[in-house]
Amino acid sequence: MEYTKGEWEIKKLEYTHEDRIKITSQPKDGMFEMVCFVYGENNRESNARLIATAPDMYEALKELKTAIDKGQERLGVGRLERLEAAIAKAEGKG
Repeated sequence: MEYTKGEWEIKKLEYTHEDRIKITSQPKDGMFEMVCFVYGENNRESNARLIATAPDMYEALKELKTAIDKGQERLGVGRLERLEAAIAKAEGKG
């Protein structure tokens, strides 16, 4: 699956004719790559955190699925830490 690689970051709230939060990826050649804008009044910041965490969650879930497919009973500390970090980021705690 193709998507914008790199750490997705939430940029500050932009006050324009429609208030919005910008989500970008890590700089590439000194330039941030635009991922999306999040609009709305209710839950805008929570929605932005979930969107910004999507790549982390996706990669963590792929790792878990691979472990399950291989019949591994233990997730391993590294996999669990990455999953917990993605959840914390989505909840605004990371």
